[in-house]
Amino acid sequence: MRMVARNSGSGGKFKCQSAKFKETSNFKAGGVTWDALDGRGARGVGPQKRRRTAAVRDAFARTNDCQGAKLRGHPGRATLPRLCLPKMLMGSNRCAVCTRRSRDCGISSQSGDRSPHSQSPFGPGTAQWPVAETAVLWYFAIMRVLTEHRFTVKEYYRMAETGVLRPDARVELLEGRIIDMSPIGPFHGGLVNRLIRIYSQLSQGRWLASAQNPLRLDDHSEPEPDFMLLKPSPDDYTGRHPQPDEVFLLIEVSDTTLDYDRGEKIPAYGRAGIAEVWIVNLNDATIEVYREPHFTGYGSKTTLRAGDSLAPQAFPDAVVSVAELLK
Repeated sequence: MRMVARNSGSGGKFKCQSAKFKETSNFKAGGVTWDALDGRGARGVGPQKRRRTAAVRDAFARTNDCQGAKLRGHPGRATLPRLCLPKMLMGSNRCAVCTRRSRDCGISSQSGDRSPHSQSPFGPGTAQWPVAETAVLWYFAIMRVLTEHRFTVKEYYRMAETGVLRPDARVELLEGRIIDMSPIGPFHGGLVNRLIRIYSQLSQGRWLASAQNPLRLDDHSEPEPDFMLLKPSPDDYTGRHPQPDEVFLLIEVSDTTLDYDRGEKIPAYGRAGIAEVWIVNLNDATIEVYREPHFTGYGSKTTLRAGDSLAPQAFPDAVVSVAELLK
């Protein structure tokens, strides 16, 4: 039996050359299209090998994002996961090209034995295969997906009540995870005070300014944004925390937390439906404006610098200059 591989970009695939081979089953993995041995008659291929082949297909489906190792000697330089399909199909102790035992064939050898069988499908003289034992294959084929426990807001508060979380702990709950919050430096804290002063003067009773207070996004998220403009409430939210549809504008002041705010908080705010979010980027002296929320984040992002002005989408007349905020 001989198997040949070419890059799937050029239409190539692993293909059994045996005249007795009955059928193949195509599937893609790591940028290469494979024909998995799945029939009877090709050098004794039977039910056991068909079961092994199905496991190979499942394993590669689970690992098709692996960076893998480059195929040596192959002109297309295709990328494979670190699982050796030919060797797995034949079992861990046999060569997939000539079906001889590994110790008798150079293809399975890492040293490049110059035996008559040392011509691998990937090019002349290529004897190094990405090798994995069959047991590894079966592990990936039957392993269960592990999931982490996501805390609810109720559990989060219960941990605080019972002392699991210290009373002075600076933490927030996001997507069921308890996140330690970074210490607030003088410039960070002063900028939040500036936001409170500016927007309290512009309010005229149209919104309530809230700084570093909890926001209930859903049953698994209660972050504490740096600043929010909220819909006025008769009790000033003393009976409950505000929810996404009560937020006109949410602002995060970011320095050391910039990557976290962009990568974790922005998508969470978008999924919750927060209409508008600003990130005050202290590192680059810019303000990032996010609008048009959707299930993965926001559809619109605008970056403003000194010399620009901005206003909340809900209140176009409440204009503030970037230079004034970042001075």
